[in-house]
Amino acid sequence: FKVCQTITRIPDIPAPVDEDTTTGEKFRSPVASALWLSRCIRPDLLRAVGVFASCIGHWSEAHSKAFHSFMGFIKYSQTMKLEFICKRTKDPEFRIQAHCDASLQEPRSISGVFAYLVDVRNPETFVPLMWQSKRQAIATASSTAAEFLAAGVAAGIVLRLDQTAKQIGLVKQD
Repeated sequence: FKVCQTITRIPDIPAPVDEDTTTGEKFRSPVASALWLSRCIRPDLLRAVGVFASCIGHWSEAHSKAFHSFMGFIKYSQTMKLEFICKRTKDPEFRIQAHCDASLQEPRSISGVFAYLVDVRNPETFVPLMWQSKRQAIATASSTAAEFLAAGVAAGIVLRLDQTAKQIGLVKQD
């Protein structure tokens, strides 16, 4: 990946004076919009949006200021893009791969999955297809169990993506 423009500084955006400092109700919709943006278009924002979303119930003035700075960063960086630079092969042979990880936390762990399309003949050529970071559905007692749950989620995602890729002819039938 190559970032086409570098960020020199994030501008300071002042928080509005009339914000409610006890709950994040006024920020619920903007945080949900940022969550959609990070999930579908800007994976680089996913961690920050997740932190804001987890703070909605106990929102403070500091959260408001940080969120306004974050929105300023989004506005400032909207012209940035990721370029996929790859060596082209004459007859690419694609397959779907994924990486997953889990972090053991109380009460439920967090799983992360990154799935991508890779050219078998040129492994450094890959295209991201899907990324996900979310809390696991059940609580686990060990990091090994959390990792197995993350691997199961990743396997399900790869199977669905592989089936779709085969249907459109992107991946060869086995």
